[in-house]
Amino acid sequence: MGKKAAKRQSITTKYFLNFIILIIIPVLLISFLLNMAYKNIFVNHYSEMVMQTMEQMSIRIQDELNNISLKSAMIGNDSEIINLVSRMKKSEAEGYQRLDLSNQVNSKINSLLNCSDDIYSVIFFYKDGGHYYFKSPLIQDEKTLRKEAWYRETIQNKGRIIMPEKTKELISTGLSQKQLYFSMSPDILGEQNEVEVVCFVFMPKSIDSIYAKYQNQRMGTGLLINKDNDIIVSSDNKITKENIQKCGLFNQNYIKSSYNDVVLNNKKNMIYTYLTNNDKWLLVNIIDYNMLTSEMNQVMMYFVLIYIVIIILFIIFAVFFIKDIITPIKQLISKMKSVQKGNFDEKIVVEGSSEIVEMGESFNNMVSEINQLIIERDIQEKEKSNEEMKALQAQIQPHFIYNTLSSIRLMAMVAKVDGIKNMTDAFMKLLSAIFKHNDSLIKVKTEIEYLNNYLYIMKVRFDELFTVEYDISEEIESLYMIKLTLQPLIENAIHHGISKVDRKGIIRVRGYLQEELLIFEIEDNGVGIEKERIYDIIHSKKSEDRKSFNHIGVNNVMRRIKLNHGEGYGITIDSEYMKYTKVTLILPIIHEGGKSDV
Repeated sequence: MGKKAAKRQSITTKYFLNFIILIIIPVLLISFLLNMAYKNIFVNHYSEMVMQTMEQMSIRIQDELNNISLKSAMIGNDSEIINLVSRMKKSEAEGYQRLDLSNQVNSKINSLLNCSDDIYSVIFFYKDGGHYYFKSPLIQDEKTLRKEAWYRETIQNKGRIIMPEKTKELISTGLSQKQLYFSMSPDILGEQNEVEVVCFVFMPKSIDSIYAKYQNQRMGTGLLINKDNDIIVSSDNKITKENIQKCGLFNQNYIKSSYNDVVLNNKKNMIYTYLTNNDKWLLVNIIDYNMLTSEMNQVMMYFVLIYIVIIILFIIFAVFFIKDIITPIKQLISKMKSVQKGNFDEKIVVEGSSEIVEMGESFNNMVSEINQLIIERDIQEKEKSNEEMKALQAQIQPHFIYNTLSSIRLMAMVAKVDGIKNMTDAFMKLLSAIFKHNDSLIKVKTEIEYLNNYLYIMKVRFDELFTVEYDISEEIESLYMIKLTLQPLIENAIHHGISKVDRKGIIRVRGYLQEELLIFEIEDNGVGIEKERIYDIIHSKKSEDRKSFNHIGVNNVMRRIKLNHGEGYGITIDSEYMKYTKVTLILPIIHEGGKSDV
């Protein structure tokens, strides 16, 4: 049954599930595949465009470097400039003479540069130490520079322009741009040549202009880096050397051009690289993948909006189309569940098709018949209970017992035996409670008096085997309850609990109000009840103890309560074996006249 119930689905669920499986999912899948295919086509097309652009940029950058290199070679191979610089060293000219030589050198260099500001400074290193600079002074340690690889390489390649792979800040410019430089060793013979190396420092302004020109033709961030991952040119200052190193953009095995996707600053990016013609720099283009595919994402959003509109239209259609079927069925199911829980006053007003209306009317008729059957059953049970009580009372001849007890009482009074007199009084009062036919409900105060009479007899019988402690709230004494409901519970506590242990017995009887309920608790310190027997005691259809005073056990008390007050009331038992048993009696609050607060 459980598996079959799990497989059952509502009409609404099936309707929407079929719509999702047959329409929504296929359309979404097709759209997703088309979107992915279109993205791949777009990325490939964009990649080709970027590579072409980077190739053009590489050519332009190399032309610009060749131009600067040519200007540097003209200065480094100019014998007149080298001789003027050498004379300043050899003659150790000072004052006016040195100033005159310096002016001649500067004038000659300016004439060769032809007002070009590509070369920012020229530094002449002498063979035996010392240097002379044009425009900006050297800020690095001269001795350290002479030991570096680029300096030694320059000397070994006399007469050739050398471009060091690493960038280095040789002079102070106050600019944030990287300094680039060429170097050469003048190939001029003669003892007058004191210059060992000439260094030409230039700033990548012209390269910046190349980037600015091509930047409008593509998206993303443009970079120019060297093999040490130093950023020579960048269109975005947020990209740092650390970012480049993490991506591993430049290594010895780099091919001429390539592109791939990497994670940069926690974002997926497409990175395009192109090795320049001098194989020392790398052109890089970085673009956020989401930005690159933003157009496709917009198209996808349009598809999503279309799907939402379709779903909304479907829901509107479903509401109007199945309203007359689903809603009445759900109402009918809800009422059935309520009836299943015991509420037999439910009625349903059904509107819609004739089949639904007929189903609702059948349900109402069925509930009415069930309700009538329950009422008849309750009447029969009450009549049966009354007949059982009558049969119980008929087992003893009332007049005979009363006459006999009265004679015993009179004899006890004449003999002045108070114990017999009190015992007889208690027994007569208890019998009086049993033989009264007219009242099934009595005051709590009266019930306690009957209980006291019973306990007096039991104490005499068991030779003070136990004591009773009362905690009865005064506010409940005037309330009404079913007659003789406490006595069977006390009887069970004595016979089945206290009488089976060696210790002094204690019975605690507590009565109080709790919210909208009248509660009685009867607790004893007897032998207790094993956990597995508690359920059997409460739900057993047979009398708990046929040897008890009135043959009415816990189960009969429970039945009397439920017959008179309903399923919401009854008895609970809490016990721990060999320690205690506590029976809780749950009753409605009934005032005089039989009116309940509930």
